[in-house]
Amino acid sequence: MEYITKKEEILDSIQWSNFSYEYEIISIHNIDIPTLKITVIDGSKKIQMQPFVLGEIPNIENISRSLWVLNHSKRPEQRNTILRNFSLKLDVIKPIFESIIDNKRYKHIFEIGSTDSFVSEEIIKKVFSEKYIGLDIVTPPNSNNTAKRPCVQGLSEQLPFVEGAFDFALVSMTLLNIVRPDVAFSEISRVLNNRSTVIIIDINSNYYKACGFYKKEGSEYSFTKILSTQKSFFTLKTLGRDNFFIHCYHHFDLYKDFLCQHNFGITKDFVFGPTVETILDRSQKPQKDIESFARYIQYQPFHLVEGQRS
Repeated sequence: MEYITKKEEILDSIQWSNFSYEYEIISIHNIDIPTLKITVIDGSKKIQMQPFVLGEIPNIENISRSLWVLNHSKRPEQRNTILRNFSLKLDVIKPIFESIIDNKRYKHIFEIGSTDSFVSEEIIKKVFSEKYIGLDIVTPPNSNNTAKRPCVQGLSEQLPFVEGAFDFALVSMTLLNIVRPDVAFSEISRVLNNRSTVIIIDINSNYYKACGFYKKEGSEYSFTKILSTQKSFFTLKTLGRDNFFIHCYHHFDLYKDFLCQHNFGITKDFVFGPTVETILDRSQKPQKDIESFARYIQYQPFHLVEGQRS
């Protein structure tokens, strides 16, 4: 894999003439994170991008895991309800899973990153049934959650399963939190049998907001891309007050390459999702005015790839 984690590499990838930058060590829960902060200057406006994380890959990997565990320990009851509610409303999601599972007698299904999964409990119950088990670096905190979403604790880079134990793997909104997806794909391949299927759902590479910024022109928004690279990079993103995590940006084609390397043929490959995004600013606008915060985006936000090995 190729990464850009040095200041010079990031600056060389910026496709914008007028910007400033500064090096800053951001300390979160006694964890020191070296970052490069880019500020884009667009006329009279200054737009600060997500801080780019600098350093060696093993160190970034340790920081990423530590922040993820800390975030979940601080908000043990918080689930990724926004994504799951969205998945229930999005007509394309259920047919995707139902068509894939229908008439295929999968006996053992596992999902990496199930605690913050894109997939709702309703889909797991109705579509995957008792065949499902999830894996996450942090497991659900109580028996009620565990009953809804069976889950074991572990790392995607060191799956706690024997070779060939499964015939279906779901990797849902997880690769953005994995620094070494090449190692994760090797492990996924190891625990799947010779007639297995992998489904990956994650953010469309073209949609990455960390690569640019939104610009309002009249009553509409347009997305201006300022960072151009096929290499993986990392930013520090906030979930809210005191909650940070490292966002891993891997080009989606990389995932397809990994599948092919492990003898999975690509059988589905498409993007989906709305091209209107809602901007929430509850401090200034009441909920009833939410429609006025819709903005048009250029790319559909999600990408799905299915790989089959036979």
